[in-house]
Amino acid sequence: MLAILTSSATTICGEGTQGGNVVNIVKTGDYEGKSTAEPYKITTLSLSTDNTTNLADYDEIKWQISFKPVDDEIWPEYQQDVLSEEVAGHSIVETTATGTSSAISHMFKLPGVYHVKVVGSKSTSNGRRMKSKKELEGKVPKGKKSKKIWEVEDVFASSEVRVRYARRDVIDLSPTDWDNYVDAIWTLRLLSSKEGKERFNCPHFYNLDIFTTMHGVHSKDKRCDQNHFSLLQENAHHAWMTLFEKSLQCVHPSIAMPFYNVAKDWRKYYNPEVGVKSMLDSPIFGPDYYGGGYANFDDRDDLYDPYYVEDGRFANFPLRQNRTELCDESAGLFDDDYIPHCKEIMESGSYKGWRNADPTKSGIWLREPRDDSHYEYVSARRWHIFGDVGDTFLPNVVPTHEMINAMTSLKDISEQYKYISTAKIHGYAHKVMSGMWGGGINENTLVAPTAQFNVNETILETFRKGSGRLVLFAWLDELVTRDAGK
Repeated sequence: MLAILTSSATTICGEGTQGGNVVNIVKTGDYEGKSTAEPYKITTLSLSTDNTTNLADYDEIKWQISFKPVDDEIWPEYQQDVLSEEVAGHSIVETTATGTSSAISHMFKLPGVYHVKVVGSKSTSNGRRMKSKKELEGKVPKGKKSKKIWEVEDVFASSEVRVRYARRDVIDLSPTDWDNYVDAIWTLRLLSSKEGKERFNCPHFYNLDIFTTMHGVHSKDKRCDQNHFSLLQENAHHAWMTLFEKSLQCVHPSIAMPFYNVAKDWRKYYNPEVGVKSMLDSPIFGPDYYGGGYANFDDRDDLYDPYYVEDGRFANFPLRQNRTELCDESAGLFDDDYIPHCKEIMESGSYKGWRNADPTKSGIWLREPRDDSHYEYVSARRWHIFGDVGDTFLPNVVPTHEMINAMTSLKDISEQYKYISTAKIHGYAHKVMSGMWGGGINENTLVAPTAQFNVNETILETFRKGSGRLVLFAWLDELVTRDAGK
C-alpha cells in the first residue's frame, strides 16, 4: 500500500525555476524517511536548495499546495466540501527560512496527487514594480508615485507529492496510530450505527457487529455463497474489510487497516523445542496489544472456565447479547434483497447453529458446551489447541515466508486465490487467534456422526494427523468439536 514519490518531486525545472532544488518528505505522522505522505497526518516538507541560493535574502518563502483530482474520478457527495477545499489549495508562508533550506508542516486530507510549488519573493531594484503601502491605501496624490518598490519572485520548486494510506503490520504502528485504532474499535463496539453516524457526521459508520453479521449472512446466501467456497472468497473478504476500514475512518480519518504478519512472528518466535506456546513471546499477545496469551494458555481447574481476555487493550471486550436489529442497521450497505435474507438467517431460525434460536436471547454465538453466563466478554487462548495437539499440526498450516513466496510466484491469479483459500493461508487464524479447548473433549472423544469426515474416529488423534476438514476449510472442525462437546 505504500507508493513512491514521483520523479517530479525533485523539482520540475522550468521558466523561473531554480535548478538543483529538491522538495522532500521529512516526516508524515510519526514516520520518518517515507516517500509518500499519509492522509490526515501532519507531514513535514522541506526544500533544499543548491549552494548558490540564500533563502535569507528573500522576504518570504511561500508554499502553495493544491490537490490534483483525476479527470474521470467520481467523488462521493459527503467528500465534496473537502475536495473543493483541497483543490482550491493552501498557501503557507514560511518566514524563518535560512541558508539553503525551508520547511513547513501541512496536513493532506485526500489520497492522490498534490501539486507543491515553492516561491520566494523579495524587494529589489530590478523586477516587477509593486505599489507601496501608501498607494494601496490611497494616500499618494493623483499623478504622483511613491518611491519605487520592485519585487522579484523566484520559483524554487514545482513538484508532485503522492498521498496514500499505508497499511502496516500492527507491531509497526506508531503509538499514536495504535491508540487511534484501539479507540476506533471500541467506538464501533459501543455505539449503534445511528449514534455513530450522528456523532461523526459520517455515513460510513456502522456498529462492529454489522460486519460480523455481513460475513455470516453472505456465507449462507442460497443464491450463491458470497464469501466462501469459490474464487470470490478473497475478493469478498477484501471488500467487507474495506467497508470496515471506512467505518474506522469515521472516528479517526488517518486510520489504515493494519494486519498481523504471522510469517514474520513465526520466523522470529517459534521454537520447535518449546512448541507453539513459544509464539506467545510475541508482544502481540501481551498486555500492550491483544492479550490472551500467557495469561490464558495454561489449563485451569474449571474445565468450563470461559477464559475471558482480561489483559491487553481489548480486555473485557463485551459481546452483543442479541441478534435483533442488526439487519435493519445494515441498510445502506447492500441492495433491498439483503435485509429480508439477513433476518431469515439472524432472526427467523433458518440457520440451526445458533446457541439459542430466539434472537433476543443470544448474540452471534454458535452452540457450544458452555454455560449461558460465559458469553459476557471475548474469550481466547492464543495458540492453544487442545493441549499438545497444536504442536503437531499447526507448524504445517501457519503461513510462512516460503508459503507466501510460493503464492506470489504463481502467475495465474485464480491459482493464487486457490492457494490462499486453503487453510494454509486463509484458515489458520480461525484456530490460533481464539484457540480450541474445553467441552469435556479428551483422548477418547469420537468425531460425532454429524461430521462429514472421520466419523467415529477419535477427535484429537484426527487433529494430530492434520486430517479432518482442517486442510479443506477453516472452521468446519470447530463444528465437529462443538457437536462432540458435553
